[in-house]
Amino acid sequence: MNRVFYAGFLTVGLIAAATPAQAQLAGIVNYALPVGGEMPTTHLVGEFGRGLNEDSGKLNAFAVAAGRTGIGGRGSVFLGASMLDSDPDSEYSFGGAFAVGVSQPTSPTQISVQAGIGYMSPADGVTLWSVPVGVALQGSTAQGSGNLNYWVMPRVHMSRMAVEGFDSEMETDFGASGGAGFTTASGFGFHAAIDLLAQDPSIFTLGAGIHYVIQ
Repeated sequence: MNRVFYAGFLTVGLIAAATPAQAQLAGIVNYALPVGGEMPTTHLVGEFGRGLNEDSGKLNAFAVAAGRTGIGGRGSVFLGASMLDSDPDSEYSFGGAFAVGVSQPTSPTQISVQAGIGYMSPADGVTLWSVPVGVALQGSTAQGSGNLNYWVMPRVHMSRMAVEGFDSEMETDFGASGGAGFTTASGFGFHAAIDLLAQDPSIFTLGAGIHYVIQ
């Protein structure tokens, strides 16, 4: 999500200068959605995000999401919302993502194409839209009674900021994210990831959370 770290909106210039985040949910890592040849599953997720450098705002974010894999065979859909702990008021964003597996389900490396969209309105008359589109490479291995998953996803990140009474602003950047997660046989698990948005200045975000997979 672009340009979300605001202390106030006194002028359009201040809005344009605000620091961007980089996922469809403000302050949260852009995660690769799980896909594969497994049976359809439902995922419940709790997430924490934190900017790592000064240009990221070094703000905390919290999110919840839910999703379903195996839609139409190899599709996955997730929807979520986040709260960015900013000063003076917390900001909220909403978004979703859809992924389709394009590799053979039995392949040790799963390849998928993913697109997301996010929305945020940090002030009256201001709307922020984020559209990340990426290609994810994912793998997994059995570890004891659970399963370890790991992934990396380069992406093109498109964003649009509109201020009432002014022309909207479009921006296209490149980014990448990667991480790993562990899921126990009972369905509970945890995960962590890092995200980079390669613009000037570059933005780094760390993410970690818990999840529950329902067969």
